[in-house]
Amino acid sequence: MKKYPLSTLAERVAGIAFSIVMIGVMAFLLYALRGDLVILLLTAAGVLMVVVVLLLYILNVNKAAVIHDAEANVLRVQGFRERIIDLNQVACLQTLTVKSGHVESRSLAFSDADGNMVAVVPTYFTSKRGIAAEPMAKAMAAELGLEFQANVPEWEYDEEARKAHEIEVAKQEKEDAKKRREAKAALRVAKMRKRMKDARNEDNS
Repeated sequence: MKKYPLSTLAERVAGIAFSIVMIGVMAFLLYALRGDLVILLLTAAGVLMVVVVLLLYILNVNKAAVIHDAEANVLRVQGFRERIIDLNQVACLQTLTVKSGHVESRSLAFSDADGNMVAVVPTYFTSKRGIAAEPMAKAMAAELGLEFQANVPEWEYDEEARKAHEIEVAKQEKEDAKKRREAKAALRVAKMRKRMKDARNEDNS
């Protein structure tokens, strides 16, 4: 079975590190409030809720993946809620932007031959607006024999494509600058010719 994690290793490690730091900060806060029992208990209740949420999030991020079961021709989606996507109904795969507050990620969108949505799978690719979901989805589509609809320019996630794009942009900027210089020169010539023509007209009059 082929497994496709729905986050990068760096994001999983960063999530664990952040959670450890936050739990440490909250433990220190509880220690600092130990002198007042009522405030301590109220704070402890809040801290407990935050810790539970953090742990559930970390567990889900590390567990979240799409597993291809070739024998059954299905995708098994792991996470908070496990489900199955029947590949017999799927013809196309793409990624779609999802915003949650200031955080932007991308979801996997599976559709049939008529363009009807079959399933949407959220991912935890949050770095750089979730761009890492695009190459992963592209590779998945190729291995599953699905059509892939690109919604992110290749140069945003491929180093070689980025270099080629930067060269093309620099070339275009150079051509645009040349056109602007030529336009300014043509305008100056036109103004000069107009002044000369006006001067001749005055002389003739």
